[in-house]
Amino acid sequence: EYTGLKVNFIVSGDDSKIEQYIVYSLYRMVQETLTNIQKHAQANEVTVDLRIYENGVSIQITDNGIGFDIKTQANKHKTINSCFGLWGLKERVEILKGRFDMHSEPGKGTDLIIYIPL
Repeated sequence: EYTGLKVNFIVSGDDSKIEQYIVYSLYRMVQETLTNIQKHAQANEVTVDLRIYENGVSIQITDNGIGFDIKTQANKHKTINSCFGLWGLKERVEILKGRFDMHSEPGKGTDLIIYIPL
C-alpha cells in the first residue's frame, strides 16, 4: 500500500517447516525490493512469486518498470553491490547461504530471483 504499486502475490508450498529467522529475512528482502522498485523502477505493477520446496525457498520478484542495463550500472558504480541498495539485499541472501540473480533490460523491467536453502 505504501509504495502505490499493484502487487500480485503468489505462494505455493508448505511453509510449516521454515524457521522464523528465515521467514523474517525473506520478509525484509521483499520489503527492501519493493522499496527499491518504488524509488527507481517507475513501475506500477509487481509480481512476487514465493515457492516453498522441500529443500529451499525461492522468491521471484518481477516489475514492469523501466529496467536498466546491469553492466552499465555496475561500471558506473564500480560494482553492482552499490546499485540501488542491492548490496544489502545480496548480503542478506549470502548470509543465508543462498543465491541471488537479477535480469534487467532498459524498457523491459527487472526480474530478481532469490533462492534460500532450507
